[in-house]
Amino acid sequence: LARLSHHITLAVFLVTLLDLLLSCNAVGFSFGAGHLLVFVAHRYDCSFQFNRYRQLLDRIARYNATLLFLVVPMAEQLIAAAEEVLSRVDTPEALRALDKSDLKGVAQAVRDYLVGSVSQTGGHLAAGLGVVELTVALHYVFNTPSDRLIWDVGHQAYPHKILTGRRQRMDSLRQKDGLSGFLKRDESEYDAFGAGHSSTSISAALGMAVAAKAEGLDREHIAVIGDGAMSAGM
Repeated sequence: LARLSHHITLAVFLVTLLDLLLSCNAVGFSFGAGHLLVFVAHRYDCSFQFNRYRQLLDRIARYNATLLFLVVPMAEQLIAAAEEVLSRVDTPEALRALDKSDLKGVAQAVRDYLVGSVSQTGGHLAAGLGVVELTVALHYVFNTPSDRLIWDVGHQAYPHKILTGRRQRMDSLRQKDGLSGFLKRDESEYDAFGAGHSSTSISAALGMAVAAKAEGLDREHIAVIGDGAMSAGM
């Protein structure tokens, strides 16, 4: 009876695995005589598909198998799809001309483009993904580059680079003679401050604001704080 139960469980697992791989266009790998099962898919929604089977697969893991599921979208597909939207918003001026109802689609396109480009060049991914909507909103609400947008963490600014005329050069990110992985004032007029890592944005924004007031300039100064800033005392 125990052997029959084992075979039934194994059969259900194989059917489940086949469904997962086919529906997600995924590839399964087995390493170390079944000790590690890796599923690689090319669609975001496959993570939800995987979670449907998580309980069953976790039970199978008791048969000395560790499970790992990775979602790896195809970079070329993501970039091509994002281009259909982003080709209309090469600059923040073009972004501000859009209706508010279009911004959600722009944010998704920026996210897809970011994932696609960074998967090819390497670089910081999570930090930028966390501020996609914020970046779109800031450039939509404020009159950049006249209004000064100061990033506390330079590597959070990849979405900012995508929206400020540097999208087509993202494939040169962190390469020789390519785009910087951080902010760089001589790279774009939208990079108001050449930040590398954290904890300098408030003091920089304050200095710019005082200088603008002394010159009689009417502009806003926005400090975007993130990453290690809090632990550094901000």
